[in-house]
Amino acid sequence: MPNILALGGQILLLSTLLSACATSNPAPSPSDSTPAAPPTAAPERSEAAPAEIEAELPKLALSKEWLFSMLLADIAAQRGERQLSADAWLQVAKETQDPRAARRALEIAYSAGKLDNALQAAQLWRKLDPQQQLAHQMLASLLARSGRLAEAEAEIQQWLRERPQDAPSLFRQAHTLWPPQADKQTVLALTQRLADQHPQLAEAALAVALAASSAGNSVQALSAAELAVQRKPDWETAILYRAALTEGQSSQAAIDYLRAASQRLPKSRDLQSALARKLADARQYQEAGRVYAALKTAYPTEVEYPVGEALAAIQSRNYPQAEVALEQALRLGVDKPDALRYYMGIVAEEQFKLAAAREHYAQVGDGEMGVQAATRLARIEAKLGNQAAALQALQRLPNRSPADQIARVQVEAQIWRELKNLPQARSTLDAGLRQHPDSSELLYDRSLILDLLGDLTATEQDLRRYLSLKPDNALGLNALGYTLANRTQRFDEAEALLQQALKLEPDNPIIQDSMGWLELRRGNVGRAVEWLRRAYTGMPDPEIAAHYGEALWRQGKRSEARKVWAEGEKLDPQHEVLQETLQRLGAR
Repeated sequence: MPNILALGGQILLLSTLLSACATSNPAPSPSDSTPAAPPTAAPERSEAAPAEIEAELPKLALSKEWLFSMLLADIAAQRGERQLSADAWLQVAKETQDPRAARRALEIAYSAGKLDNALQAAQLWRKLDPQQQLAHQMLASLLARSGRLAEAEAEIQQWLRERPQDAPSLFRQAHTLWPPQADKQTVLALTQRLADQHPQLAEAALAVALAASSAGNSVQALSAAELAVQRKPDWETAILYRAALTEGQSSQAAIDYLRAASQRLPKSRDLQSALARKLADARQYQEAGRVYAALKTAYPTEVEYPVGEALAAIQSRNYPQAEVALEQALRLGVDKPDALRYYMGIVAEEQFKLAAAREHYAQVGDGEMGVQAATRLARIEAKLGNQAAALQALQRLPNRSPADQIARVQVEAQIWRELKNLPQARSTLDAGLRQHPDSSELLYDRSLILDLLGDLTATEQDLRRYLSLKPDNALGLNALGYTLANRTQRFDEAEALLQQALKLEPDNPIIQDSMGWLELRRGNVGRAVEWLRRAYTGMPDPEIAAHYGEALWRQGKRSEARKVWAEGEKLDPQHEVLQETLQRLGAR
């Protein structure tokens, strides 16, 4: 007698069903290495031999009524009438008492959004095929989605009693069973009760950590994650989640934890990668670069690591290292090389290889990276004195939205500045501000041009207008504070502005440089050296080098000052502030 059910169509996967009802966890997810789908229990019977399947399935005669009902149900599904199909398949399942019909009824009902039908079908499937773990999972999920958490817990308890070997996979994905509207504290208590029955299982402790984090209990979450690591010290997923929870307290604490874990598990690629990313996020670029370089050596075919090394080197201003790493990444090949070509252009530009930078930028295609490349290409052409080419590159920039228009004005003004045509730069920004009078970006850029033109009153007006639009902006506070320190004797007012900026960004080398320059202008050479040393250590820059070298020069440390200036000239041999400083102090 032939099987009565030949289930047509694509079977809806369990991962799709359960991910649709998964709770969105506000805490960091454990790891990309944790499967997104719910736990896979025992192998489904489709893996068994056909003879075994035939032996276990019911032997039913195919009646005309059942055949008609099944055809009606599938035709309705194909025509998009899933409500009708769901009702029809549920009726077939009830009449035939066949587990395959119950499963099909569940799939159709779920896709149609008929949760009551889906729940009835899951209960029937579980009854008809009690050894089928997929039925356990679906029933528990649907009970939870229906708000019947106590029944879901009982179903899970029964599942674990029957198949304790499934406990690790179940706990790994327990957080996906609970609907978004479920009370987080109730879910936490439920998860804790389940975990208490498995006191040696690391996965149980991590499930509690996830539930506690979702419930806003960071202390319990961290404690449970630590317990998971203690139970399974080499489990990378638990270690990474423990580090993510630690980061909520302190980014440095997370880095220290990952560093220690990486030393304990030196062959763990995921831990090393996570450490490198955390270091880069914390702007500890030199160490991040070293970790990426080690990963690049260990995994020479992975493009992620030379790219990470290159970006860290760019931030550290180690452009030769960045250039080597980017060339290696390009040799390895990437689907979208425009980003790498763009960064190659930056590296060449920062090393004053302007012709090479122009070549790299010109190779970047259209799209977001193309806009950025065109912006820099326009500046490169202007630096090379190619006015026509610079203005032609400007035409590549979009000009549709107000944001596009403002960005285009900024680039054009920069072109004129590079061409030493400051009046035209001001005229461009004036026109842009007539069209966009509340553009903080254009106000800031015009203030820089006005400062170079020596118009202190207009510079101050633009910066105060900028701060009225962005009152807690460290960039604007620093700019006005530096202008007053550099152009006036209003030192107390300048200090107040710079102190506000430092409260917002205490580790910003640019603001530290401004404070150092203010102290130097006041005659406090010792304080100036302290501030400027911090600034130059944090960001070797030719203008900071000019200020730091001058402070050392006035302190009588002339050989040290010359060394700093020489380093600054390597960064930019033509830097105007640096060259003016050397000329004024007779340091040539």
